[in-house]
Amino acid sequence: MATQSVQCEECARYQRRWRRLVWGVAVAAVLLPLADLWVTAVHGGDDEIVTLARNDVVPSAGGGRIWRGAMLNTGDEYYDVDVRIRFLDANNDTVGETSAHANVLGSKELLQLEAPLPASAARMQVYSLHWRAGKAFSVGRLFGAYQPWEFGYLQYRAGKLD
Repeated sequence: MATQSVQCEECARYQRRWRRLVWGVAVAAVLLPLADLWVTAVHGGDDEIVTLARNDVVPSAGGGRIWRGAMLNTGDEYYDVDVRIRFLDANNDTVGETSAHANVLGSKELLQLEAPLPASAARMQVYSLHWRAGKAFSVGRLFGAYQPWEFGYLQYRAGKLD
């Protein structure tokens, strides 16, 4: 009898070890791709699908400034494309905002934006960007705004689509 009980305790320890190992691998298999998605979404980069292709400041007729921007679709045709741009002062506080929407944005098409620029605006930020890749599938920036960029900065460089 004593040997049977010892074997059962050893079997139970062995099973617990394997269960911990299997659960650890399963959790890692779920969390690692999610962590990668989060890093990609937060940090962005030049691999963006809908990307900032114009970011200019021009003088207005009244002596002020006008910001002109454009988002370029470097991917397939997308639906319900929404972009919201914030204008920030030297302390990165919001001083103005503009937005644009396109029901359909085809491949290599631009979504144009234009807005009067507040006098205190020092940089811009793509605050939100969202699109649908199909009639029901939705993608876009899910984890917050892009980092602030100086006027003139572009994500897209000429020749990137060729």
